[in-house]
Amino acid sequence: MPRFFLTSVEFRPDTLWAALWLAALAVFLAGRLETWRGFAGGFLLGVDLAVSLKTGLCIAALAVAAIAVARAVPRPTTVDRRALRRFTIAAVLGR
Repeated sequence: MPRFFLTSVEFRPDTLWAALWLAALAVFLAGRLETWRGFAGGFLLGVDLAVSLKTGLCIAALAVAAIAVARAVPRPTTVDRRALRRFTIAAVLGR
C-alpha cells in the first residue's frame, strides 16, 4: 500500500480554527458593547475551543493583553461600566 493512502484521510482543522478565531475577534471588536455581541463572540470562542484546544491559550493571551491595555490607557469617561459588565457576562455565558 503506498504511503499516500495512509495519510490521505488525515484531517487538520487549522483552517476552520483560524476562521472561527478571526470571526470571534471581529464580533468582539467591530462594534459597541452590546449584550448580543458578547454572547455571539463567546459562542464563537466556544465553538473554536471545541475545534482546537489551542484556543484556550489564545483566550488567556487575549485576556492578559486586554488587562494590560486597560491599565496602560488612562481611564476613559465614555465607557459604561455596566455595559462592559453585561458584555463580559454574556461572552462567558455564550462560551
